[in-house]
Amino acid sequence: MFLKWMKENNFRDVNFDTPLMPKACDRDFWDKRNNAQLIERAEKYIDFSWPSIPVSTFIAFQREGNRMKHEIPYFERRKALTSLVIGEILEHKGRFIPQIVNGIYVICEETYWGLSAHIKFCDQTPLIPSPEFPNIDLFAAETAATLALTYHLLYEEIKDYCSPILERIEYELNNKTIKPYLNLKKFFWMGYHGRSVNNWNPWIISNLLTVFLIIKKEEDFYAGLEKMFTEINNYYVSALDDGGCDEGASYWVKAGGMLFNFCDNLYIATNGRINFFNDEKIKRISEYIPNTYIGNGYITNFADGSVKVTRGIESLIYRFGKRTSNKRLCAFAGLIKQNETIESSDLYTMLCDVIYKNEISDTEKYNPLDEYIYPKLQVSFANTDNWFYAAKGGHNSESHNHNDIGSFIVYYNNSPVLIDPGCGTYTKQTFSEERYKIWTMQSGWHNLPVVNKLEQYNGEEYRATSFTLKNKTTNISFADAYPKEAKILNLNRSIIQKNTGIEITDKFEFENLNNTVEEHFITALTTFVKENRVYIGDEYILETNKDAEIVLDNVDFDGDKKLIKMWGSEKLNRISFNFKTEKESEITFTLRRL
Repeated sequence: MFLKWMKENNFRDVNFDTPLMPKACDRDFWDKRNNAQLIERAEKYIDFSWPSIPVSTFIAFQREGNRMKHEIPYFERRKALTSLVIGEILEHKGRFIPQIVNGIYVICEETYWGLSAHIKFCDQTPLIPSPEFPNIDLFAAETAATLALTYHLLYEEIKDYCSPILERIEYELNNKTIKPYLNLKKFFWMGYHGRSVNNWNPWIISNLLTVFLIIKKEEDFYAGLEKMFTEINNYYVSALDDGGCDEGASYWVKAGGMLFNFCDNLYIATNGRINFFNDEKIKRISEYIPNTYIGNGYITNFADGSVKVTRGIESLIYRFGKRTSNKRLCAFAGLIKQNETIESSDLYTMLCDVIYKNEISDTEKYNPLDEYIYPKLQVSFANTDNWFYAAKGGHNSESHNHNDIGSFIVYYNNSPVLIDPGCGTYTKQTFSEERYKIWTMQSGWHNLPVVNKLEQYNGEEYRATSFTLKNKTTNISFADAYPKEAKILNLNRSIIQKNTGIEITDKFEFENLNNTVEEHFITALTTFVKENRVYIGDEYILETNKDAEIVLDNVDFDGDKKLIKMWGSEKLNRISFNFKTEKESEITFTLRRL
């Protein structure tokens, strides 16, 4: 789509001069969006002591695998700056300007604007960052966009207080962002090396576009546009035609959502001259989040995705709905709207939240779909009579992959019953060769069978061979998700939503006569066994049609704050039904309420 536009048009024939947002001095615009809560939030930073980031915190990731020592002060700086900028824009009395300048200065002084965990994506991997080898990661690009927006929105106000800091912003943006971006093609997220790109691509490029639109240098500007169009097209063509996001629903915000931001900023800057919102694939991407939504804030959480809908997403959904003339999207934004504006390191997101919050309304009723399938992504949803399930096919080399082919989740009345454990706090191990040593990534801790003592393997060859949905019944064939040593010829799972609950049937065909199957089910609720039934929480029974040895065990979160917050528990429970089977076997499970 983007390459096609460049083939048929010339950037120099288009005017890119419409500002992305009105400046702070446009009081007719900003006074209508006054928010006392956000001004109070800014006030807590008036005497803020900007945290230092010593070398020891930066190298803690490489030496200890600890990301947080660097990331906590890193994000404290950026959240303080964005809150101060929002406060000054809304109040416009000048009292936040000194601290805004302090924040700009300490961030400009940073050698590297990215995270310690991401420095490995540079060709050089020094223990500490070097100014000679700029690296543009997710948050380096986000930082650049935040500084560029501050420069645009508060230019006159900052100039009156400390004009040299504006020159410093220009200098750092040029040296840390604009020049390295124009001169380098080595970063994996650009898509030049035959490697598929993920959310890094639109997340970074949408922020870079913000920088280039504000800090316009004619030749750099047009060269940057051509490069951005080329690279984001790599993401567009790799995105699934059905609009699905294989990174997990919560990652859509920084994947399909950032693709929207890129298109939207072009639309704004050109006063609608560059308009990609009639594209059918863009429209399908926009509808992914509502289709994955369960209710009560819960969202389908396959892969590394969070179990809760991302805070502040409503303004993104609403803007996407407006641009694509999709009333259902706008209604969904109203459904998930929160009263409190988020505090974020991302100034652009916070500004959009401020600008659109009063416009988003839940007066138009949002109607969820009874069932839906993403045939390319291989994810299905069924929703009726308070029961909800989602099922997954695909392959085991997806972005942010877990070994989870054939798994599913079940909710009742918008509360989790059988779950995908999600992902804990990121460490050095998470994105390394040891990823699948982490229990949350293993098929043994998903709602899946262990076949002849073997779990699923990771790799694109381990996949579902068919995936269908009809009449709220999902059928998945996924014997190929297991290694050959499992000696399994066929494995077909059907997941049926009935008025009384959920029925799961697995049909096995093996090479050998004698085999073992361990069927696992994961829950955050309490479990106990009575009369060959498993009681889950205070409301549910899980039972099977075959004789089985039932084993209950659990895994402790070991203080992982992310998992504890996600599930409101210190551990997850696993139910195992252990069977001895012949060459062919059919096993059915029924989940129902007491």
